[in-house]
Amino acid sequence: MKTMTINLTEYLTTHWRAVVATLLIVFGAGGRLLLQEVPNIETIMLVSVLGGAFLGGRWGVAVAVGAVALSDVFIGNTQIFWFTWSAWAVIGFASLLLRSSDKSSWKFPLKATGMGIAGTLFFFAWTNFGVWLEGMLYPPTMAGLIESYLMAIPFLRLHLISSLTVVPAGAVMAVLIVRMMPLTLRSRVFGIESVTR
Repeated sequence: MKTMTINLTEYLTTHWRAVVATLLIVFGAGGRLLLQEVPNIETIMLVSVLGGAFLGGRWGVAVAVGAVALSDVFIGNTQIFWFTWSAWAVIGFASLLLRSSDKSSWKFPLKATGMGIAGTLFFFAWTNFGVWLEGMLYPPTMAGLIESYLMAIPFLRLHLISSLTVVPAGAVMAVLIVRMMPLTLRSRVFGIESVTR
């Protein structure tokens, strides 16, 4: 009888994107479920930014949509889910702009936070456009569109606070994890030869 042994370093080097994507999806969905009573604290924003930054555009989209879809199974969604899901997908894809950033540098959390703020503003603009377009809450006029945005400002404020707290905290944790990785694994996965101070 053959025994199968798995070299963890080799497995992670080969399949690291799938492993990281799965962990991010579970964290994002779990955080959204656990924090659903706290308005607009978005772990989905964090995992969308980290997914795009660490894994690239397609994986960033998969992480963002996977996390929101998984949590929507339990929470449910509204008729504008096409707008919310596509907003998260765009944020996950756009975060590939951080792909070339040194993930072991303390500058990375600042860049991730900037992406989180930009993502929050995009999410606000796109999803509230969807609310207006749906036509159930606001009249299909320019005044209705403006009212849709004005009524959502309290949610924007909370979402910005979340992006200014949750994203940097998560990005700092990501930097610490990258810095704790064995140098051989870090260089094979991220192309990082040393730890940047």
